Amino acid sequence: MTHPLTRIVVGSSLAPQSDGVLASALAFSRLVGAKLEVVHAYVPPMPYIGDPFPVAWASDELLADHEAALERALAAQAERVGAQPGEMAGFRLTPSPPALALEEAARKFDAGLIVVGPAESGSRIARRLLGSTSDRLLRHSARPILLTRSAFLEPPRQVLLPVDFSLPSMHALAWGGELLRALGAASRPAVEALFVMSPFPDQTDLQFTSVQVERLALDELDRALAKLRSVESIGRRIRVGRPSEEILAEIHEREVDLVILGTHGRSGLERFMLGSVASDVTRDARCSVIIVPPAAG
Repeated sequence: MTHPLTRIVVGSSLAPQSDGVLASALAFSRLVGAKLEVVHAYVPPMPYIGDPFPVAWASDELLADHEAALERALAAQAERVGAQPGEMAGFRLTPSPPALALEEAARKFDAGLIVVGPAESGSRIARRLLGSTSDRLLRHSARPILLTRSAFLEPPRQVLLPVDFSLPSMHALAWGGELLRALGAASRPAVEALFVMSPFPDQTDLQFTSVQVERLALDELDRALAKLRSVESIGRRIRVGRPSEEILAEIHEREVDLVILGTHGRSGLERFMLGSVASDVTRDARCSVIIVPPAAG
């Protein structure tokens, strides 16, 4: 894999409320040199019950007028976010649910990344049970997802790569290394790999002490990072505790701009009910997060 991104897909409602996500996706595409595909999922005009002229509603002419109005709305939004002519490689009007429309567009354009905004507001329980376009994509997409909370007017300065030495984690580390190479052409972000150890029991009859286990973990980190030829220097850090809590603490303490995190790709029901480190971090982190599923590459 020489570069994980050549095309990026982002969804837009065309309303001013979606300007922030589109502007972030546009800025990020500029940073990595990718083409941006904009997708708008909409419900086509349908006849209402009792309409005496239902055929008129289904006419090609009416549908064409509707899509023309959407095209004008996109042009207005492009102007609001400062897009230059030709910066957006394409625009798809898709009469389907937003998550499905984004996934289909990403598959069609072979996009390396889908950009979405933060999850819908509401209680933590409501967001876990009901979900949103972002939540659905994070749970089910086979492509990396950027949950953006940054304007990306400049490259990220602090990047965090949490690892647990699993295959999905190592895959995300390699993917992130290639992305960082693209970002590093413009600037050199401070990059740190983080491994979170479980709390170590205070027992004298254990085969290894906590210091020895930490040393082994650091050696394993060194071996994993040695394979990332695309990044000149990566710091390494060991924390002890619950993974999601320690990752979030590290984000806060280092003022991290971007987290690149792998997911183990559990079944939809298991993740829906139990959550995961990835879902905890994407929900609670105040910075942008890229989730890299095992199938990405």
